[in-house]
Amino acid sequence: MLTDKLTTYLETLPPTRDKRELTISSLGHCGRQLAYRYHGQPGLSLDARSIITLDTGTVLHHDIRRKIRAALKGSCYRLWGFPKEIVAEVHVGPYTIPGHADGILKHIGHCTKPGHKDKLLEVKTMSEFSYRRFVNGEIEQSYLDQVYGYLDGLGLTEVLFLGLNKNTGEIHEEIRTLDKDRLKARLELHRQIFESHNPEEIPTEHTPNSKGALPWQCNYCPFVLRCYEKQSPKKIWRHKYVLTQ
Repeated sequence: MLTDKLTTYLETLPPTRDKRELTISSLGHCGRQLAYRYHGQPGLSLDARSIITLDTGTVLHHDIRRKIRAALKGSCYRLWGFPKEIVAEVHVGPYTIPGHADGILKHIGHCTKPGHKDKLLEVKTMSEFSYRRFVNGEIEQSYLDQVYGYLDGLGLTEVLFLGLNKNTGEIHEEIRTLDKDRLKARLELHRQIFESHNPEEIPTEHTPNSKGALPWQCNYCPFVLRCYEKQSPKKIWRHKYVLTQ
């Protein structure tokens, strides 16, 4: 009884924001996907399971930031930007891309330890698979692209990624620095999107394998059927498509 009611409720909720607005958090997304969004094209809606997964991640994300703020008491750092996230902006030509950062690890001036300085905080809740890659130093390029935007927008050069394994509760941190060349390229892509007349002007950034199976970025994209319409994508699993032509 409850399963059906929850599913119906979640899958009929109205959007919480205008998907046409591109933000710093989407700097690393596929340019074609962003162009579809920017031009207001309709796409696939999230199913109930995906909505619950995202909402659970949001709750954990908020909770771990609360714990970080408490844990830093008595140290040479303070967490700025909690519970309200910090507003940031990046610019390309006449266009402004807004965003909300997780926070700034603000260094207290009296500490002189090497390497201690203001840092961007980026919290990521992860699946077991993604977490194991993160522990090995592998950070998704889309994650890096968005933090480059936040770093630039907030005048910082270094980010502390804190990864949380949603399955086990394990935590791990990685430090990365601003890549100005990569950020410049992503901002230029966004300028092209803003000035495009239709989404197909912007190339897709991901390709199928030799058997026609699409990568996860495409499988979870709401525009997968539109983007590969001519190749007749076939759904073979919940979030898994293969091209048939």
